[in-house]
Amino acid sequence: MINANPKRRNPIKPCQKGQNCCGNKCKDHKKTMVQVCSSRSCAAFGSKRIMETLSKELEVEPGKSNDTYDLSFCGCLGYCSQSPNVLIGEDHIVFDAEVETITEKVKQGGTKLEERILDLDDDLNNDKKQLFDDFLE
Repeated sequence: MINANPKRRNPIKPCQKGQNCCGNKCKDHKKTMVQVCSSRSCAAFGSKRIMETLSKELEVEPGKSNDTYDLSFCGCLGYCSQSPNVLIGEDHIVFDAEVETITEKVKQGGTKLEERILDLDDDLNNDKKQLFDDFLE
């Protein structure tokens, strides 16, 4: 799963007919959920312009959906150092989104997220661990 706060993120909208109405085969289940992070970092790096571009080029207003896309803002996705971020579906993301290329990257599906584990016992990460320990003191 992604490094995100599920309480702040907009959930997938269920089918209008009910949770298990059609085995995910009706038109509401075929929409691609696209969420633009609106946290402070992403906002500072242009998430509003990203949303405006997506809205115009995908022909859907923020907070609404069309036959193909469900477009909305979401809370922090946890990748602030690579802002602005756009979540596609539940497990794909576009890091460092740019106005010029965002629509193409969304249509391509973004990058599959994989669980990221930091092993603090690894020699390579000892410096990071020391910096973290120094910070806590």
